[in-house]
Amino acid sequence: MKVKYNILIVDDEVLACNYLSNIIEKKAGQNYNITAVHSGECAVCLVSKVKYNMVLLDIMMPGIGGMEALKRIKQVSQNKDICVVMLTSLVNETFAKHAIAEGATDYITKPVDIDYLINTVLPVYTVMSDDCDT
Repeated sequence: MKVKYNILIVDDEVLACNYLSNIIEKKAGQNYNITAVHSGECAVCLVSKVKYNMVLLDIMMPGIGGMEALKRIKQVSQNKDICVVMLTSLVNETFAKHAIAEGATDYITKPVDIDYLINTVLPVYTVMSDDCDT
């Protein structure tokens, strides 16, 4: 039996969440349990209760934005090795460096390169974050 990895998708745009969830489920779904939420507040609450291997986190959101959510997720996560990949339409090297300095594992611009996400990001970063009870 293959290990299932827990992934949390966080984006205030419902269509973006649904799109990423559906693509991952279709292309790599048997290896991943996917949860999607639409706010930084919900993300922080969930990672304090559930062990996720990876969070795909939008940066620009109302309320708790992605950067603040990143800080809080790193503080409260049930998985000390959680990988947080920032997703954004902002193409800004300074912002990317800041996200990495704050604890993000990677920074991916939108539109997301699905092949890169499925074939590189998910397999590499979920295995890196093997502290989860799956």
